[in-house]
Amino acid sequence: MGKNTFEIEGKFQRIDVREAKGREYKTLILDVEGGNYPQVVPFRLWGRTNEESASWRPGDVLLVKGKLGGRSWNDKVYGENSADSVEVVSKAPAQTELPTGNAPVDDDGSETPF
Repeated sequence: MGKNTFEIEGKFQRIDVREAKGREYKTLILDVEGGNYPQVVPFRLWGRTNEESASWRPGDVLLVKGKLGGRSWNDKVYGENSADSVEVVSKAPAQTELPTGNAPVDDDGSETPF
């Protein structure tokens, strides 16, 4: 690994999407163990990782490899974590779905609201 590369494992939380200049940008949000305080870390997705993101589910454990970068603009520095590859280490436990069918009916014949 080079000096500006990283490899980190964490739990997939969500994908944030924003549009700018007619393009869509995706950011992977990962929960990472950080000692006493969990860390929420963003990673910019592009290319293949952008396409693969559709298969990730909240709670999946992902291994992200990429590059650390940044740029200076108007005397401010902006950091950026760019994901080159994302591997699913383990899938989130399957959520149990409620059986489909008719809604429960109360004794008076009306459907319950839940």
